[in-house]
Amino acid sequence: MLNPVRTEASAFRLAVGSALLAGVAALVALMTEPLYGGLVFAGGAAGGLAFLLTARNPEHAQPLREAIGSPHADAPQAKHRVLVVANEALAGADLRGEIMRRIELWPELYVIAPVLSSRLHFWASDFDHELVEARRRLETTLAWAAGQGFDARGEIGDPDDPLASVEDALRRFGADEAVVATHPREHANWLEVGLLERLRTELDIRVTHVVVDAGHDLVELHQTS
Repeated sequence: MLNPVRTEASAFRLAVGSALLAGVAALVALMTEPLYGGLVFAGGAAGGLAFLLTARNPEHAQPLREAIGSPHADAPQAKHRVLVVANEALAGADLRGEIMRRIELWPELYVIAPVLSSRLHFWASDFDHELVEARRRLETTLAWAAGQGFDARGEIGDPDDPLASVEDALRRFGADEAVVATHPREHANWLEVGLLERLRTELDIRVTHVVVDAGHDLVELHQTS
């Protein structure tokens, strides 16, 4: 069965959509008759349910697995491809050692800096501050990579769908491994929750989880294969 509240983003959209529908129905009821307001609400709810029942079930879809299995038009030749999801900027020499520890080819990094907006800004599509912050993370991470001697390039993620940017990068660049930098759980943005598990679940590559606490300059590495 399709679960419409599978992620916090979908739950938020569902809650806001339901509230808007209820508001419209109440307004119609006040301007006409309660019966018409009830019909508007019932019709809107029925339409939403029909959409959910006919939509592709995301519980069974694995877009990241499909993307990494496709031809990679922008993949570097004779390079170890590392996809970096920078929810926080990378720093320190420990990560360089972790990347170099088990590879034979010289690495090239592709960095995605997600736009980590608040729920209110996400709904209002007001991303100005978050875009500036994402650009800072991207530039800082690329500078770190250059300082470690790595070839690196990257982009700011899609503000509306962070997962879509990762999927696009996997489709173009591919990946031999992934590095996901997150904030500590207690400081994590609502949009970064679940992305690490999606990568671990859908991709049969090594995934390194880097926990970065920028306020205390702490870095933890968690390795999975």
